[in-house]
Amino acid sequence: MAQSTVKKVQGNGDFLYQNRQFYSFEYELEDGVVGMANHTTSTPKYNEGDSVNYELAGKDIQGNNKIKFVQAQQFSSFKSKGSNKSFALAYAKDLVIADKIPVEKILDTANKFNDWMS
Repeated sequence: MAQSTVKKVQGNGDFLYQNRQFYSFEYELEDGVVGMANHTTSTPKYNEGDSVNYELAGKDIQGNNKIKFVQAQQFSSFKSKGSNKSFALAYAKDLVIADKIPVEKILDTANKFNDWMS
């Protein structure tokens, strides 16, 4: 997975595939990558200046790069320590639901539980 910023985006037509309308966009990223991405809306998913995570998913029939936008890992700030990570997060979530801690402290609390269980 690579990360960059959208430098330029422009529409490149639309097409019907399996009874769904798709819209094609050409994205130029600040790291020099240029490629195509298809969306189900007539407006681009990302605009100029947006930070994006992406992977190149091969080439299309015309030889253009196919860009696959990906979400950053959901718990990227959560430290990895064995298999207790999911349990620690579940316990911290229970504390949020019970109004014992604010939601902003969920990852810090989960890390403390994970360290304690490891």
